Amino acid sequence: MDENNISVEEVMKITHKSREFIINAIQQGCFPGSVAISGTRRNVHIPRKAFDDYMNKFSKSPSEQLIIALLNSLNEKSTRQNKRAHNIAHKLYTNSGGIANMKLTQKAQVTLFGACVASLIFAGTGYAQAKSVEAKYEEQSKQIELYKDELNDMQGQLQEYTKYKAMYECMAVEKDQLQKQVDELSKWKALGQFTITYYWPGEDKYGSLTSTGVIAQEGKTIAVDPEIIPYGSIIKINGNEYLAEDCGGAIKGNRIDIFVENPTIKKYNVEVYIRRNNYE
Repeated sequence: MDENNISVEEVMKITHKSREFIINAIQQGCFPGSVAISGTRRNVHIPRKAFDDYMNKFSKSPSEQLIIALLNSLNEKSTRQNKRAHNIAHKLYTNSGGIANMKLTQKAQVTLFGACVASLIFAGTGYAQAKSVEAKYEEQSKQIELYKDELNDMQGQLQEYTKYKAMYECMAVEKDQLQKQVDELSKWKALGQFTITYYWPGEDKYGSLTSTGVIAQEGKTIAVDPEIIPYGSIIKINGNEYLAEDCGGAIKGNRIDIFVENPTIKKYNVEVYIRRNNYE
């Protein structure tokens, strides 16, 4: 027993198909790698793997090669039946010396008539089966083309959806960022331009003690004019938040003194903001 190949007879038993059908299927490429050995009768070896692959795919949908093999098998069967009937009629005609000289019994006439009718029926049946299979194949091909068109349309729609979805997501992110900025800005009120200077411990007799009685802290305490900015107000300067906890003799009007631990000589003008819930 050949483990790598399978004979036509074995394939016929498994598939319940005729030898002619199997041969036609091989000719149409259903079993790639098949080898035919010439002789009195074609001896064909079919690769077992090719046959197994064919059987695995057979239950899904008939391939184009299989349909062509079936059509060829039906056409060959119809041709053989027609030829057989023709040979019978020709032999009867020859043996009897022609139609004019034929002297048939009633039973022979009935037999001959039946053979002719059977030949026509078989031929018509084979042709009808072939046409039916061909029509189904054409209908299936049309359906496949329709499905391809629908798939292309769906892919186009999906691409459009993906593009607009990405645009929407970007806009949503930008909207969230803008909303956060708006929310943050709504918490503050602009007081206008202020002159910013610095002070530190030891600059006067009070050291780190503020006018509100707390100890000044770097990065937190600022001295303001209480007539302009009330004590306890949260002030934003250059993005940093400070607390109005001190005042000074020179701090009048739109001027702010920022507390630092080390002497810093710096002076500049900048927009100043006050938190609304501390001011309004």
